[in-house]
Amino acid sequence: MSALPFRRIAISSLAAIKHPGDPVSGLVEWTRLALIQGADAVMFRENLSEFEWQDLMESMVQRYGLPGRRPFVLLVNGAVDASWPVDGFHFRENIEVVPAGLKPKLLVGKSTHSIEEAVEAQKAGFDYLFFSPIFATGSHPNVEPVGVKALHTVCSLVKLPVFALGGVSSEREQECLDAGAWGTAAINRYL
Repeated sequence: MSALPFRRIAISSLAAIKHPGDPVSGLVEWTRLALIQGADAVMFRENLSEFEWQDLMESMVQRYGLPGRRPFVLLVNGAVDASWPVDGFHFRENIEVVPAGLKPKLLVGKSTHSIEEAVEAQKAGFDYLFFSPIFATGSHPNVEPVGVKALHTVCSLVKLPVFALGGVSSEREQECLDAGAWGTAAINRYL
């Protein structure tokens, strides 16, 4: 398994950030709070305009510095501009291959929801993966959790760092790490 310089990813959700009129300021403040709560990576998962993304990237550089110099890893989910000052991009399950031009400069991760998807993500050349939902979660109330046993199976089958996602509270984090997860990712835990 390749080592990554982070183990706790905080995933943003603008619906929970109380700055609907100014999403950039809201995300910069949310980042500060997530870091205080122990996150060592943050992932922006937002539907922003091109102008808002540019403003957010500039604000993050002003506040925290450039990649390799800031005290955390910055990832973006979905939106891709390889010129942005980020450490990597993350993709949902509908992306089957690593988009051209991102590696080796940037980390590239993928969300998976089955053992088969996790194995395919490794074959496709992703650097890390999310496996979810481990536990029941309010963000996807109608989705059956895969459970810690499936997490253990995935972690034993793939050589990629696996992040447990979905209902992973601070009380359940150790259970996921004991199952072989490299780390955890969470939305609600860092609000």
